[in-house]
Amino acid sequence: VEGCLPPPSPPSCVCSPYYDLERGLASSPTFLNETNALFYTLQTSSAWPLSLPVYDPAWGCACESVEDRPIWLAALDLCFWVDSLEEEERGALFSSGQLRQAYERACSAYAPGDQVNEYYHHVRLCATPAFVRNIYFLASKQYCVPEEANSFQLYPRLARDGAMMCGTDIGPVGPTQSNEEVDCPCNIFFDYDALANSSSTALDTVNTFYAAISQPNSSWPVRRPATRDGECGCDDPDFRPVWLAPIDMCDYYARQPPEVQALLLPPDPGAQAVYERACLGLSREEQNRDFMHVKFCADRGFVVDIFYEHDYCQRPDESGQLIPLTAPDGLLFCQGIIPAPAPPPLIPPPYLPLERSALPLVDTGSDNLRLPLILGICISTCLCCCCLVLAAARRRQGSVFSVAYSPDGSRVATVGSDSALRVWDASSDLSSPSIQQATAHRGDIFSVVFLPDGTRIATGGSDGALRVWD
Repeated sequence: VEGCLPPPSPPSCVCSPYYDLERGLASSPTFLNETNALFYTLQTSSAWPLSLPVYDPAWGCACESVEDRPIWLAALDLCFWVDSLEEEERGALFSSGQLRQAYERACSAYAPGDQVNEYYHHVRLCATPAFVRNIYFLASKQYCVPEEANSFQLYPRLARDGAMMCGTDIGPVGPTQSNEEVDCPCNIFFDYDALANSSSTALDTVNTFYAAISQPNSSWPVRRPATRDGECGCDDPDFRPVWLAPIDMCDYYARQPPEVQALLLPPDPGAQAVYERACLGLSREEQNRDFMHVKFCADRGFVVDIFYEHDYCQRPDESGQLIPLTAPDGLLFCQGIIPAPAPPPLIPPPYLPLERSALPLVDTGSDNLRLPLILGICISTCLCCCCLVLAAARRRQGSVFSVAYSPDGSRVATVGSDSALRVWDASSDLSSPSIQQATAHRGDIFSVVFLPDGTRIATGGSDGALRVWD
């Protein structure tokens, strides 16, 4: 489809390590020497958790290690990290005397709290997952992880190209060019070949949706990205490039009230066909495959909602902390399966001849949301009791993924999408749980069961942990 496949990248395409070299040079006569000393050290020393990015035709700036991600860092970020190390570890970092002098100038020139982290001080480096977590997700520096009162509410800050950045502002946005007008275009496809081969209408669907959201009166919080200085960029300073799949767009549409849906999906045959193909014609798993992701410019509210206020775009790191996913180019990338926005109510069958210990799965109408019910107990006591427990649990914890009765039938345990374990008194009015463990797991809890002695409960969740509770 014309306009979908970027032209081959010529050899002149490069990954620039500088956020704004001209302004950086103007700020300090030693700026270039100090950054070159750092680059040389990173190329010759393995002690640093950082390396230089490389140009990749598919990603633009990327890292040689598949686990590392390109981010924007300034001298003060490195000062903060170096100062947190033990003296012996610190000594191993400075194989170059010039680099040590640069460190002392940058890190000791200001009193604590007086440092300035301007956008033009930043350079692009590839960082290990542990370094990224330390800088951006431990809330250790206000300008990396803004407080709620800060006017810029992304957590953490994102640079104008969408990569993570520690800084007080993102600098001037500048004009963009369409991808068809430049030699080194912004790649908008996560995997062009796989997408093209998945369906005869896949690329046409992408172009149609891009055209719909590009209309002047579009109500969508996303736009088509363009190219700025060989990188993906957005014309609006409040928008950032991110990777999104049909499931993100379809569920955003489903969460809106009817009057907003009418604005998002006009009665245009082409737009209606796109919606039917992408949202109704594909399962949720198909909507969310890697190759289905396409790059969009998204406004800050959409980015915060998708990547930071919900956990379906996050994965636990080695320490168990939930971290938003990023693609090889450093941009936010949502790969989680979003719980269905409005699953139909559960209607249990009138009778199933099951043993008391049986644990069948009852479909709730959603491809990815199933609730295990101990129907044997329901049958031997009262089906209405199960319905009341589920209704009460849903009111308190959203999606309920698992329910279990105690061996004596006096208590009911529920778990779900809010990471909490709740135990209910089966003989009560179910207005509130008798016991609640607010954060039993990091992320969703998929299963719960009473152990045979009736005094302990086992739970299993998306964090891969199995826990036993007294």
